[in-house]
Amino acid sequence: MNIRSLVFLVTLVAFPLPTNGQQSSTLSKQTPPPTVEPVDPSFVPVVESRSAALEVISVTRRDPFIRIRLRNNSDKNIYAFRMRYHKGGAAILFSFVMADTKIMVAPGEVYRYDWSFSPTSSLAREPLVFEAVIFQDGSGDGEAEKVKSLQDLFLTNMKELEHEIALLQLWLNSTKSETVEGLLELQNKVSETPETLSVAMLNGLTGIVLPSWKGNTMGMIREIERKKREDPNISIKEELLKLKDSYLRYLTKYPGTI
Repeated sequence: MNIRSLVFLVTLVAFPLPTNGQQSSTLSKQTPPPTVEPVDPSFVPVVESRSAALEVISVTRRDPFIRIRLRNNSDKNIYAFRMRYHKGGAAILFSFVMADTKIMVAPGEVYRYDWSFSPTSSLAREPLVFEAVIFQDGSGDGEAEKVKSLQDLFLTNMKELEHEIALLQLWLNSTKSETVEGLLELQNKVSETPETLSVAMLNGLTGIVLPSWKGNTMGMIREIERKKREDPNISIKEELLKLKDSYLRYLTKYPGTI
């Protein structure tokens, strides 16, 4: 069962962004930024870090990208960080929760990132500011408000994942776990999961943020139901167990709590 193909992501605004170790998703439609007088061919936007743990070591323009190289100067693993790309506060989140293999930026490691750049974009002259990082142990560095918002965001999203794991385990332990009727009951129960993320909690984050575990679980239950209709020999319980095990692996990629 391909878990990753059905992962739903919390998505708000959408500028096409190349990502390194992040998952793509269908983003909401938005009017593109207005065309402006192009910047000089030698122009390179200011890129800075507000975190001592994340050093900007090089910035080069290679249209259509700005190549940014960052180094983890701390003695801790960095699990996530955010970069502001507009003076109004709009920012993107760098997180490895959905990555296949990479789950951190290790101490001393250089992280390579290509930022999409257009000389005629209204964003071309905007500075890029790395505002905050979150370490593996849940502590952070950078602008205090942004650190706290990231900690709250990851904790809230992790609790949603833990809630879905608990529901799956409850059904796996029940006598209904091998029936389509029981599967539909589980779907109804999952639909009752409260929506916990809000615009205020995102604190300016746009684009791809973190997985919607409620949405993903609903999608996977529908997929299991479809497979069962096509092949009556499919074990619903085994499919739910695979889903739960995959969720447990994702859970290990979240930063700790403090």
